[in-house]
Amino acid sequence: MPGVYYYCAGARNLALGHYASGLSLLEVAAAWGSKPAQFTLGVAYFNGDVAAKNRPLGLAWLGLAAERNDPSYQAIFQSAWHKATSAEQADGNRLWRAMRSKYGDAHAAVRARRHYLYLRGQMISGEAFGAHWCIGGLTGTNMARAHGGGPRGRDSTEVGCTNETSGSVLVNQMDSYAASLFEGMEGHVTVGPLQQVPAPASPREKAGKQH
Repeated sequence: MPGVYYYCAGARNLALGHYASGLSLLEVAAAWGSKPAQFTLGVAYFNGDVAAKNRPLGLAWLGLAAERNDPSYQAIFQSAWHKATSAEQADGNRLWRAMRSKYGDAHAAVRARRHYLYLRGQMISGEAFGAHWCIGGLTGTNMARAHGGGPRGRDSTEVGCTNETSGSVLVNQMDSYAASLFEGMEGHVTVGPLQQVPAPASPREKAGKQH
């Protein structure tokens, strides 16, 4: 799941003060459909905390992050939209239209899911040949280092695993997590430019309409 990996790496670099590399890694994650990465980029550019302030670019990233209708991302996008000028909103729309062909779900999330399903199939099919898998933090936390001879020589150092498992068992653990990453993607359709979402009607307004 490259989107998860590069998001974590980018967030780590930002926390360490390595802003340029952090933002670059987040853009890679965003191209793999990572909504947290797109959201972080949006806040970074809109506020100008770890990047040169660019409100239109921030709005574009926030709009991409909110396209799956996540309530948290939508609320932040609406707040930023209200704070922006009409010129910034127009520029944000222009950037959003240009960026969605690469970072929008129709491309980035579809690409990420295809990548996951391909590797998932490889893991399952490998069982026929006795293949087992190890992922640090999932199949086990101990990634032991094995020293010794072998084709790489006596002083070679390789990473071993103390708790390997079969591909079918591993994908069962991974599938629920993968589903959460792509939640809200099914049936998504993008039509027209970014628009401000109207506030819900108050109970008094609803009662007035009924009369």
